[in-house]
Amino acid sequence: MQALILFAVFGALLAAIAGVVTTSVESTRQFILNQVAATRTYFHNVEIALTEQVVPAEMQIAYQSCPDGTSHGASNVKSYLCRTEVSRLASWSGASDGSVDPWKRDITGYVLKKDVPIYASLPNYVITVPVTAMVLVSAGPDGKLSNEVQSGLAGLSTSSQIRDVLRIVPPDPASCNTSTNSCDDIVHTFTDQRALERRWKTIKEAMERIGGATVRHYGIQFKQFLGQLPDIYNSNIAGLFDGSGNLVINTANLNIWQGLGVSPPSLATVNLNSAADRTNVGVDEEFRYLTDPVAAGGSGMGLSFTVGSTPNGYDDMLTIDLTNNGSPWGGSTGTLAYRHIVSTTLY
Repeated sequence: MQALILFAVFGALLAAIAGVVTTSVESTRQFILNQVAATRTYFHNVEIALTEQVVPAEMQIAYQSCPDGTSHGASNVKSYLCRTEVSRLASWSGASDGSVDPWKRDITGYVLKKDVPIYASLPNYVITVPVTAMVLVSAGPDGKLSNEVQSGLAGLSTSSQIRDVLRIVPPDPASCNTSTNSCDDIVHTFTDQRALERRWKTIKEAMERIGGATVRHYGIQFKQFLGQLPDIYNSNIAGLFDGSGNLVINTANLNIWQGLGVSPPSLATVNLNSAADRTNVGVDEEFRYLTDPVAAGGSGMGLSFTVGSTPNGYDDMLTIDLTNNGSPWGGSTGTLAYRHIVSTTLY
């Protein structure tokens, strides 16, 4: 009887141990899955922070020295992961600078910069922006990079193309041979070109609003001028007829208002380089948006305004030219040119 009791107790003990071991294994597996998921989320959030927060403010993704003063260079992902907008996004302990994964290993990858034209209007009027392509890589739980990712990273250089960065992908876990390869890499690629194109769209729309508001302002003035003409002609009605009572249509009669202190409006009287005139027209916010310094330093854009740019010199055309004034756009030469032309002929 005592033997049976011992066997029963021993069996219960083994069952309890097996349950603990099983629970521990399951907990460890789930913990690893959680770490992998957190890494993927972090990489995605890095993309969002850089493209949706940094690009609108700085007109590029610029690399920075890390808080410890170390500069890793433009192609090293650490130069971007230690930015304050990014480093706080990591959800695991020990990630104060954002450059290590949950397993306390360095996040690797590559950053490529390329000047890309994204808009062209008139000949020689091209908008070129500094596009950033980035690949972020964690070696995953096993701490080893796959053959495919190692080869892809080794092949990247400043002469690579954006598509070369975006083509780096980890091996498919379903077909990866774990006996000869590492199969748990975490890889995330992205580019900020779409964010830069959206930034350009807001600049272009701001210029269009400036042009549209200026023409509307001119239209209001022109309608006020037209409203004075009937009274002028009525006040001088007798002089518009000859001795036989016939209406005389000639230049002198049509322009009788010219000698009465009345003058038509002109776009040339609106000086958009004047803060007072910009406020009067209602475009001071748009002007500041275009010309204020960007966060990365230096100035932003330059605006110039020309009236009377038609071949015959009429003042019914307003030309707004956008130029570079220290922004990071414009390629290696910094040249940036866009022209927006608006007409007042509708009035």
